[in-house]
Amino acid sequence: NSYQGPAETGLGLGAPQAVSGYTGTHEAPAHTKDDNFFQAGELYRLMSEAEKERLVANIAGGLSQVTLEDVIEKNLAHFHAADADYGKRVEEAVRALRDA
Repeated sequence: NSYQGPAETGLGLGAPQAVSGYTGTHEAPAHTKDDNFFQAGELYRLMSEAEKERLVANIAGGLSQVTLEDVIEKNLAHFHAADADYGKRVEEAVRALRDA
């Protein structure tokens, strides 16, 4: 057997570690970019127009099949929160598919 775990290699759990300062569970600091939508909006804004069109079409294709209006509205709110253009385009595409 050639596997060597942490204790055998001197790394990780088996090796003593020097510690200074406080340890334990603590609340992570909140940052202005720590929400559920910031990164999605950033990614959307990095996409080319063709990528945005494909993304919106894929999302709208699935979301337009949902039969509960409140579920659609909650999902659309997420896209609007990520980016105004993103939300507008997804909403328009969903409405167009549902009205067809």
